[in-house]
Amino acid sequence: MLSPGCVIVEAPDSIWEIPDKNALSAQLETEPEDIKNGNGGVVGICTKIVNVLLSAFILAILACSSGNQEVTVVEPQKQQVLVTTEAQPGIMPTNTAIPARPPTNTSTPNTPAAPVPATSVPAIDIRINADFTLTSVLCSDEQGPDCSKLRVGDDYLTTSMPAKGFLYSCDGPNPNAPGSTDSKITWINFADKTWNFFRKLWLPQGIFSPGTGTYKETVVDNRRKIEINNLPVDGKIGDWPMTNYPQLTEIDRNPGIPASTSFSFTYSDKPSEASSPTCASLGEIGVTKNGVVIYNAADGRGEDALAREIVDMFGGHPARSEYHYHFIPERLDNEILGDGHSGIVGYINDGFPIYGYKGVGGVEMSNDDLDQCHGHQHGTLGYHYHATIEYPYTIGCYMGTLR
Repeated sequence: MLSPGCVIVEAPDSIWEIPDKNALSAQLETEPEDIKNGNGGVVGICTKIVNVLLSAFILAILACSSGNQEVTVVEPQKQQVLVTTEAQPGIMPTNTAIPARPPTNTSTPNTPAAPVPATSVPAIDIRINADFTLTSVLCSDEQGPDCSKLRVGDDYLTTSMPAKGFLYSCDGPNPNAPGSTDSKITWINFADKTWNFFRKLWLPQGIFSPGTGTYKETVVDNRRKIEINNLPVDGKIGDWPMTNYPQLTEIDRNPGIPASTSFSFTYSDKPSEASSPTCASLGEIGVTKNGVVIYNAADGRGEDALAREIVDMFGGHPARSEYHYHFIPERLDNEILGDGHSGIVGYINDGFPIYGYKGVGGVEMSNDDLDQCHGHQHGTLGYHYHATIEYPYTIGCYMGTLR
């Protein structure tokens, strides 16, 4: 196949005509004289033919080689970019469209990025045994802390300054507040100050049904408004009150009965870090997307509430009628982002979100992965808190500015 611009030069038809016999004889007789006079005769005709063919061949080569066309070598298995070759006159430009390198993340800390798509995960099957112990998917894998030897958080409450793995509380211990009975607790090793998740007792589900939970979230003018009635949206709640379960009430005499209570929270949609962390008080420190408020890790006495007190198999219990969580029930960690990171499970009072138990790659988080407030900066997600199965469970302090 000829390249564009190549030209075939054809010799005139007359060149290929053979002289007749008489003319050829006459020309041969005059050959010596013609040669002497500079005429070619038959030899001259042959010479002309050869010269014409040679000229045509040279012209064809020159026509094909003009234009200085480029030859592009494409290396296999390389990322490519859009390449435009500047053509010489008479040659059309060539565009090679190929995938470009992904854009570099240019988001700044605390600048909310576009929402990251989340995927729902299969519901976790929560099962309670006949002896009131509980199975746990989170505690049954090889990641994260050893759930048979979780540290009791009693000695990790501070009122002086924030510290990694501590609860920086606005309220000091109150030994006169109601709580559990130490001598009846069988799942705490008081000698080494650890507790066993698998041996802890939990209130089962029963006939108690306080009503339908609600959760409404709106964002207007950079303000996130959340309205709830403080009952679980998924309907998962234990059989309160505990009066029908003497084995549990002898450990924890909590007489509370959850009831519908209206709450309205307004947070900044663009939270910012404060100049220094602030302490977390008793009561509501945030709210889950399941429509139930979050308390910090301590009970009224300043002790580890989850380790010591009876909560139901779905992770909550009442303070009088106000149902709440001291940790994030693992069934609420029900969304994952594209990189395996947990989705948002709720919001804390400084406006920063709290995510579930998993970081990038689906790896369970621990205190070692987080700062003194139980959070961290993470790419386009910005600053956020994480749930863990070890004290302080949700937050250690407020990193952001409280309204």
